[in-house]
Amino acid sequence: MKYAWAAFSLAFLLVFSGCTTSYAPKKGIFGGGYREEQIDRNTFTVEFKGGPLVSRDRVQTYLLYRCAETTLLHKFDYFAIEDERVEKTGIRLLTGVGARVKIKAYFGEKPQVVPVTYNAREVIDLLAFMVKE
Repeated sequence: MKYAWAAFSLAFLLVFSGCTTSYAPKKGIFGGGYREEQIDRNTFTVEFKGGPLVSRDRVQTYLLYRCAETTLLHKFDYFAIEDERVEKTGIRLLTGVGARVKIKAYFGEKPQVVPVTYNAREVIDLLAFMVKE
């Protein structure tokens, strides 16, 4: 019995050791990681899917970081989250947690008409130590 438990534990670690998600582009249908899509000139959907061993907090941190990167890659300075959705489908042990947001990006001065905006450079600076590429 002792050996059976050890064999099960080893098999579990081998199977799920590849299920942690690093900060990288999403690969394939079932893979974890980020992806974004440009809707119009300054509107994007950004999503991040974590593996089964990745916490919801980590997914949201990676997602916010990717929103900031997307903003800067498209030559904008600020972004606001317009629509947010956290998804947990199926059995978490097998599927993990994903989050998707729609962001509106702005350049120049911080927009005063939008209640909550993020400075993309500040987000990168604050979260860079938490994001492992």
